[in-house]
Amino acid sequence: TSCWPRGGWDAEMLVEAELSFHRLNFFPHYWSAIRQNLQDPQTLGFVGGHMSHVSVWREARERNWDWVLILEDDALPAPTLGLSWADIWCIVAHEIRCLRERGEEWDILYVGRTLSMTPEGRRISGLLCEPGYSLRTHCYCLSRRGYSRLLDSGVATTILHCPQDEVLATLWLQDHVHAPTSARIAALAPPGPWRALAVRWRGLTAQLVDVERSTRAASQAVVHFGG
Repeated sequence: TSCWPRGGWDAEMLVEAELSFHRLNFFPHYWSAIRQNLQDPQTLGFVGGHMSHVSVWREARERNWDWVLILEDDALPAPTLGLSWADIWCIVAHEIRCLRERGEEWDILYVGRTLSMTPEGRRISGLLCEPGYSLRTHCYCLSRRGYSRLLDSGVATTILHCPQDEVLATLWLQDHVHAPTSARIAALAPPGPWRALAVRWRGLTAQLVDVERSTRAASQAVVHFGG
């Protein structure tokens, strides 16, 4: 299931990926991290992260929820905003209610993310926009349509060599710095366009590793299940 080259990465492959990286208008300083991601083979983190996310998608469908808010174990309210989890829930629920009232269809809503600095799309409200290539999946919502489409597609049952956040971002932008990975995700994708929305800028949440340097922040839970 992996698109990781059987013979490993050579200089030509990395040059092609870097050209795609710049074509997508990523923040230039992110290249070293993206290059490392590309060269990582299948890991426990990819497998465990995929399984944990999919288990929540399945529970949402079993319970027939209108939408679901998904948090990874190291997600926390963005410290600079002074919000509690209850505040975040109320804000997100309000925005989703407004989307429904306006007839805005969506599949995924990033409540927190890391910006790649790729171009953002149009503003949807004072708080929401259509995102660029969003990194991390430590806090996001799926609509009923979103989780149903994922579970009915190959995305839910296929583990690639890349983290879950890259898969979901590629569904939205239909592009990836590694062309074979982009093609593989396209083959697994649900039919029809995937609609992503996001809280503007970095959103309402952060990951623990962003706010402290500690053994706790670098725990095995983060390594194995972080987005």
